[in-house]
Amino acid sequence: MAPEVQKAFHAALDAFYIGFGEAEDKIKAGRAANDMAASQAGGRSMRNAFFEFDAALRKIGFPAEVRSGVDALFSSLGVAIAAFDAQNAATDRDSFLAVDARTGPAVKAVIHDLFELNQKLGGPKVTSTTTSQTSTTDARVTVPITQPALSRPYMKGATITDAKAWRDDLFAVAKANVNDKASFRGFYSISLGLIEAWEGAFPSLGEDQFVKERTEAPSSGVSYSIPNSVNDKEPSSASNPVVSAFAVKDASGTCAAGVLYGPDVPTTPKVVNLPAGSACTGQAALDAAIKAGFG
Repeated sequence: MAPEVQKAFHAALDAFYIGFGEAEDKIKAGRAANDMAASQAGGRSMRNAFFEFDAALRKIGFPAEVRSGVDALFSSLGVAIAAFDAQNAATDRDSFLAVDARTGPAVKAVIHDLFELNQKLGGPKVTSTTTSQTSTTDARVTVPITQPALSRPYMKGATITDAKAWRDDLFAVAKANVNDKASFRGFYSISLGLIEAWEGAFPSLGEDQFVKERTEAPSSGVSYSIPNSVNDKEPSSASNPVVSAFAVKDASGTCAAGVLYGPDVPTTPKVVNLPAGSACTGQAALDAAIKAGFG
C-alpha cells in the first residue's frame, strides 16, 4: 500500500475520531437531560463528522484492490447521514425517537465498514498468538462480548465510591475481553470490545457516564480513548504499542487513571499518575503515559 494513501487515510481518520467523539458526548448529554434540542444539536455534529469524513476520503486516490471496501464505507456513510438528517428534522419527541431505529444501526454499519477498510489499508493488525507474526487474523471472524455484570462493595447503584479500586477492576475486565475480533450485537467493536465489556460489567451506569478522551470524566464515570497505536502513521509494534487510556472519577471527585497497551492489542495494564491540577480525562492519561514510556 502506498505510504501517501495510508498517511492521508489516517489523517482523515484522526479528524473523524475527534468529531465523532465530541458529537457522541453531546448526544449522550442531551439524552441524559431529556433535552431533544440538545440531542439534535449533537446529531447535527455527528452528521457533520460523517459528511466531513466522506469528503476527506473522496480526495484520496485509493488503489483498486481496496475499492470495494471504500465503496462500502461510502454507502454506509450516506445511509448514516440521511438517518441523522431525518432525526434532526424531527419536530416532536416521538418522531425523534422513531428514527433511532435507523441512526443506531447506521452508525454501527459505518464502524463495521471502517474497521474492515482500516485492516485492508494496513491499520493496526492483530496477529495470532500461536502463529508467526506475519500471519494476521481473519477480519471476518468475530468474538462476541459476553462480559457478565460484577458486584463490588464500592458500587452503590450507579454511584462509585472508590476510584482506584474501580480502575483496577476495569483493568481486569479489559484484559479478559479485549480482542481485535471483538463484536457486539453482530458489529465489530471500534474499541476492540473494551467499552462493551466495561458497560457489561457495570450495567447500572448510564451511557452518559462513558465519555471520550477529551471530555472530563463525570462523577462515577469514565473518560477513555479508543485503542490506537501511539504513532498511528506507523505499524504497531513493541516500540509503537496500541494504547487505550482512561481516567475514572468517583462520587467524591477522586480521579484515578491508567492505560492498557500492547504491541498488537492493549492487554497490559499500567497505572498512570496524572500531574497535579490535570483534567480527569483519557487524553490526560494518554499524554502522561506517553511521557512516562511503556514497560
